[in-house]
Amino acid sequence: MSPQPLAVDRWFTINAAQLACSDAYPADGENALRQNGLIRFDARLHGDAAKRVIFYGPYIRVEPGVYLFTPKGELDGNLLLRFTHSIGTLIKEVTIDSFRPIVLTLTRGLDKFEVVGLRTPELKSMKLQSIAVHHIDPTPGAPASALLC
Repeated sequence: MSPQPLAVDRWFTINAAQLACSDAYPADGENALRQNGLIRFDARLHGDAAKRVIFYGPYIRVEPGVYLFTPKGELDGNLLLRFTHSIGTLIKEVTIDSFRPIVLTLTRGLDKFEVVGLRTPELKSMKLQSIAVHHIDPTPGAPASALLC
């Protein structure tokens, strides 16, 4: 009999199209941040907008486990990312200067989970295509410490 796995890996992608863009960036009745399926921010063009929020969403249910969020695109400067649930309850906040994986550990399932991207004074430009999500889900009865080796 083969041993039971300690964890189950799941992968999914949050595409830029699944994220909402702030309405603070209008252009001819459209959102200026949406370009060819991407979310693009350029401080020279969008830096005077009243709101700091660039994108948010996707308002999904997430289960307990360890998550690696890896944005795909380009980043020049600092971007503030907030991970929230239930329309604004903060889980984690990080300022990033590159699109490297971000680790988030959840001890319970959460509803209306979202990633919020906010501009900082140092943000020059950002192009977001998607966010790859790697979810390491502990199997029932497996100790959480087994995930952190």
